[in-house]
Amino acid sequence: MINKQSSDFEKQSQNLIKEIEEAFCDVLLEDGVTISQAMVIDDYGTVEQEAEARKQDTESCWQDITDQKIIDCCSVFSYLDAKGFHFYIPAYLRTALRNFHDDPNGICSSCEFYLSSESSTTFTKTVLKIKFTVSQVKAIIRFLSFIIAVDEYAEKTTIKSSIKKWEKKLEGC
Repeated sequence: MINKQSSDFEKQSQNLIKEIEEAFCDVLLEDGVTISQAMVIDDYGTVEQEAEARKQDTESCWQDITDQKIIDCCSVFSYLDAKGFHFYIPAYLRTALRNFHDDPNGICSSCEFYLSSESSTTFTKTVLKIKFTVSQVKAIIRFLSFIIAVDEYAEKTTIKSSIKKWEKKLEGC
């Protein structure tokens, strides 16, 4: 277990952030569901409210999304489509690593859950269909491995099982 207060923790965390940024550097949202839209969907909003919410998300690249926006929209994963998930997951991972000591609103736990979900929900099936690149899959595996190493409360058995599934996904990249 890596001591969360150590310089080794900080170094590994920063290296992982760089790896995520490089792996997902070219991912675009295109016509995917935005996080503000997902919040409206979660609240059973109308199509008109969704359209208005989408206008709030003006970032053309995920790197421009602030940690605060991610923290404020912490529970949207279930309401994102595949394109939205692919676009936002690196921002969530980066925010989780930057704020690991505080883990505001459970960002790290949400990332861990949705990247290692064992369920057969439509959402999980959608995420598994995303065409991740080899470097993106490796970054996700490293994130999950990092969580096992630093979070004493992580669901290690579930995460290890999920890592094996992500490793199998490498074969399809």
